Amino acid sequence: MQSLKYISQYEGKHLLVVGNENFVVRETERALHDLKVGGLRQTLSLPPDLHKIDGAILDASLPAAQLFEIATRLDEHGVPYVFALNAVPSQSDFSGFVFAAESGNLDRIAQSLFASAG
Repeated sequence: MQSLKYISQYEGKHLLVVGNENFVVRETERALHDLKVGGLRQTLSLPPDLHKIDGAILDASLPAAQLFEIATRLDEHGVPYVFALNAVPSQSDFSGFVFAAESGNLDRIAQSLFASAG
């Protein structure tokens, strides 16, 4: 069984998810609610109140130009982010982020977003 060292770091955090309406599945939304995420907002564009966002998850299937623009704005505001898919691709050696309810996936994302923030 894998250790979930970082998953508690979601508690109280305001998380922005940039992706289409199918990116956040209900099970993942429920899992994050159970982890007491302070706020979860899904959108296809960035909100004006980026200073209130603790971390962002970007749908890697969005067009590259859109992702680049969003990532640039997040960088400008010091918001940590990861690119993720909502399912494991068919390649068995995939080592990227998968935004899914499975706690190991959520732990890896929490580590990347929040571990260095202390």
